[in-house]
Amino acid sequence: MATCRIGTYTLELLGVLLEGCSQKQVSYGKYDGEHAVVDIKELEPARRDKSHLEPRNEILKHIGQLAVLLNRRHMARARLLPCQGFFRLPGRCAMALVF
Repeated sequence: MATCRIGTYTLELLGVLLEGCSQKQVSYGKYDGEHAVVDIKELEPARRDKSHLEPRNEILKHIGQLAVLLNRRHMARARLLPCQGFFRLPGRCAMALVF
């Protein structure tokens, strides 16, 4: 599938667990060598030019805020996996939240 690197962290996508609409996909992989669930969201590019794959800045900001919220400790009955971070997927206008 794909491998992403941010600093010393590596995300390796190994396969797809669930594929809904064309803009949503849940995959599995390895994050820094540990098993991970990866929630992938295709984004609208900042410009209409299809060769420009950079998402809008406000979307990146909101995804970062979401990752921080999902990383906090929650009550066990909330059944939320802790978010380890997020990555931009190379060659796509997409973000991956890593759990």
